[in-house]
Amino acid sequence: MEFLTTSEAAAYVRLGERKLYELVTSGAIPCSKVAGKWLFPRHELDLWVLSGLARPAGMIAADPPPIVGGSQDDTRRRAPAARRGDRRGCPLSQRCHFQ
Repeated sequence: MEFLTTSEAAAYVRLGERKLYELVTSGAIPCSKVAGKWLFPRHELDLWVLSGLARPAGMIAADPPPIVGGSQDDTRRRAPAARRGDRRGCPLSQRCHFQ
């Protein structure tokens, strides 16, 4: 996890440091105080900015794409030698399931 200092976080979210301190004081921005210094997790700042994202009227957030897997996956195809019934080099030799 990457943490930003106050000046880095202010530049990252394009706010002045004074405004950033106001957000810290009001508890409106994700941060943590360590050894007297404020630290801001970059990932949490990304989520914080996205949570206030305004969309034009009628625009809805897109659904995430479906996760598709299974036998159509090219990485799951049999090796050419195994399809021909050639068992040489097969680690399973006697009980090779590629026949």
